[in-house]
Amino acid sequence: MKEPRAGGLVLYKRRPARVKDINAGTGRIEVETEAGETQKVRPKDIVPLHPGPTNLSELRAPPTVEDVDSVRDLLSTEAEGVELATLAEWLYGTPASGTPSAAAVWAAWQIVADGLHFSGTPEQVCALSAEQVDDERQRREQVLAEAAAWDGFLERVQGGTFLPADEQYLRDVEGLAEGRREDCRLLKALGRAESPETAHALLLSLGWWSVSRVPYAARAGIPAGAPSAEIGEPSAADRVDLTHLLAFAIDDEGNQDPDDAVSIDDDGFLWVHIADVACLVQPDSEADVEARARGATLYMPDGPLPMLPPALVPRLGLGLAEDGIGPALSFRIEISATGELQVAQVMPSQVCVQRLTYEQAEPLLETDPHLRRIDEIAGRARTRRLAAGAIELDWPEARIRVDISGDSPQVEIRPLAPLRSRQLIAESMILAGAGAAWLAGERNIPFPYSVQESAATGDDEVDELPPGLPGAFALRRRQQPARVNGAPGPHRGLGLGAYGRATSPLRRYVDLLVHQQLRAAVTGAAPPWDETALMERAAQAESAARVVRAVERQANRHWTLVWLSQRNWEGRGILVDTRGRRGLLVCPEIALETWVNVGEGPVAGMEYDVVVRSVDLPRLDLHVELSPVG
Repeated sequence: MKEPRAGGLVLYKRRPARVKDINAGTGRIEVETEAGETQKVRPKDIVPLHPGPTNLSELRAPPTVEDVDSVRDLLSTEAEGVELATLAEWLYGTPASGTPSAAAVWAAWQIVADGLHFSGTPEQVCALSAEQVDDERQRREQVLAEAAAWDGFLERVQGGTFLPADEQYLRDVEGLAEGRREDCRLLKALGRAESPETAHALLLSLGWWSVSRVPYAARAGIPAGAPSAEIGEPSAADRVDLTHLLAFAIDDEGNQDPDDAVSIDDDGFLWVHIADVACLVQPDSEADVEARARGATLYMPDGPLPMLPPALVPRLGLGLAEDGIGPALSFRIEISATGELQVAQVMPSQVCVQRLTYEQAEPLLETDPHLRRIDEIAGRARTRRLAAGAIELDWPEARIRVDISGDSPQVEIRPLAPLRSRQLIAESMILAGAGAAWLAGERNIPFPYSVQESAATGDDEVDELPPGLPGAFALRRRQQPARVNGAPGPHRGLGLGAYGRATSPLRRYVDLLVHQQLRAAVTGAAPPWDETALMERAAQAESAARVVRAVERQANRHWTLVWLSQRNWEGRGILVDTRGRRGLLVCPEIALETWVNVGEGPVAGMEYDVVVRSVDLPRLDLHVELSPVG
């Protein structure tokens, strides 16, 4: 049938319709749908099936006279195929009128459209091969089996359980929880928000994830494994022998990558020895490029994700050799009686290092003559910096350590005591950074200076800050971030005229850049980078390092909340800021900061007894009960 006729059966939007009228002038065709609605359509919008008459309410398939498989076998002998009307006759027989009814033609078309046995158009229907039919049947059976499996999985999830075979579906949820995809079939089916937090919550509630699964590095796109570039061995040649100096590497207990140590010589000059990473990590080498992309080592409570291949640590870590002797890049710092930097020298060296914890070093500041003299130098430098406007924040800090080797993670939170030994090391590292910047300026070495034009506010405003933690928070909030610059400039927060980060090349890429530049210059080679290339690399690394620092904060909060969920914690909190009915509460004992509802009236400085009632790990939130003190 080529042309539609009034009263005829047509296919319209894959469903049957009856032609009511044909406008010869416009060519428009008026059809009636199954729902009784009338539509005016173009000829190309319909496919004629039967000349009529057509009663849409009686389009019921007549009894077949042949099964579909037999008719397919018969049609397979027709190379050119047959018209739809012929197929209807073969399936349902030839009526007395000699023409199959509209109901028979529609039923035949539905079999064709089903696609299991036939294909084609109303003018030419062809049989599929036996192999095609078998393949399609298997495909449909698989679809049905998959649908049944999905329905069973969905029912189990709604009941809070899962089977090992459900892994294929739960991996999809993991993808959203770790930020590798933006949608989730399961959450959509459950009517829940398709967000990483919701996915995380579901995986925890099912027990597919434990609290030991920390998703933030994956969400940030940080590679899961450590770098694997091949690393050579450091050479002892062309190094100044400084093994006669007693050097101390002072770190937190459990530190596995010591990269700095301090000494003092007989002339009273401070020496800061740094792991000589640049001797093995050459500019634009495989290790260098990957370290630049990572920006910094990611330190999480359950373990670090290093910026550089782990093989570097036993080769270059200070004090790790059995005899304590190893390579370093050493900074010789001379300061005046008033604490002002006078001269800095840098040289590849061989040093002998003794490792101490901060707690072990603390009493030695009174008894060991070397540490006592280093402490005196650090004190002079600090006094001068403070006089120059340096800002020190007295803010609670805690060290979080996690052991996930057992069935349940063991979380330890230990407040960091304000030890003099910590201050000694911090001040020595600042002096090394100032010395690096001084040397770069003296020798016109392209250098990534750390610049902070304005630390916070004017002195008058600082004097007006409230006492205690509220004042420290206000000062912290007013701090402007330091930035890396190719030109020297003041670092107001440190009270220095010029400064560069130079003491953590194992852990921070910009520090490695400093070492690559300085090491080349002091060994008679040209620095590898001009200012433009240097700043391009520094900018890339700093962008990545900001992501790393954000993930560290998230991971620390995650494990703090796990620690809180493992005990009925009660403690003291101080309100340090208020915004409307909400306030920022700080619990110094565990260095916890959290926004809470405080209502109207409370002001910064108020203290509360705090009881943690619940934690929401996926959203890094918690609910506390507050009772004002006094």
